[in-house]
This record gives sequence, C-alpha cells and structure tokens, in this order.
Amino acid sequence: MSDFQNYSDNASARRRQILPTLLVLALVALGGGLYLASQQIRGDSTARQLAVTTSALSQEDLKQALAPLQQSIKDLQAASQRAADQTSDFQRQLSAEQGEQKLLAEQVGALSARVDRVTNAEAAAPSQAAKRKRAHR
Repeated sequence: MSDFQNYSDNASARRRQILPTLLVLALVALGGGLYLASQQIRGDSTARQLAVTTSALSQEDLKQALAPLQQSIKDLQAASQRAADQTSDFQRQLSAEQGEQKLLAEQVGALSARVDRVTNAEAAAPSQAAKRKRAHR
C-alpha cells in the first residue's frame, strides 16, 4: 500500500507542476506574439518611409545612378565572352597538338620497328657469311 501512496503522491505533485508550466508557456507565447506584432508595425512604417524617399527621386536621378551599373554589366559580359573565346581557342590548339603528338608517336614506332629489323638482319648476316665459307670449303 505504501507503493500505491507514493505513486499517487508523485502524480499529485506532477499535476501541481503542470499548471505553472502551462502558465509560463502561455505567457512566453503571448510575449512573443506582442513582440512580432510590434516588429511588423515598425516594418510597415519603414516601408512607407522608403516608398516616400523613392518617390522623391526623379526618373533622371535613377537613370544616372543605374548607368554605371549597366556599363559594368556590359563590361563583365564582354569579358566573359572573351574568356569563353580564349577557352575555345585553347581547346582547339590542344586538340591539334594531341593529334600531332599521336602522329609522331606512330612514326617513332615505325622507325623503331625498322631499326629492329636492320639490327636483326645485321646480326644474322655474319653468321650466314660464316656458314657460306664453311659450305664452300
């Protein structure tokens, strides 16, 4: 029976802690809501001030302010195109050099095979000459 009593006492204690916890959570939620509402009101007034300031600028002022930016964009686009063209040129040049390298490698291989045949023929020639001398005796 003492276990049952301890369990019921723990349950009562938990129920008593739930109410203050819920109250604290409700207060935090209410405070957060009020804070967000005040921020939204400030944001709206800031947006209105920005709209008034922007409308005070004339179209000519905006054009003058944007002109250097537009020129910078054009310059960047031109530089980007030049870089792309140079990359294409380098790729074509590399491809041509790789073709030449392959051709040279094939030619070296053919010359090496010829040198091997000549070397083998010269090595075989003295032994054949000795055989002929023996055969003539």
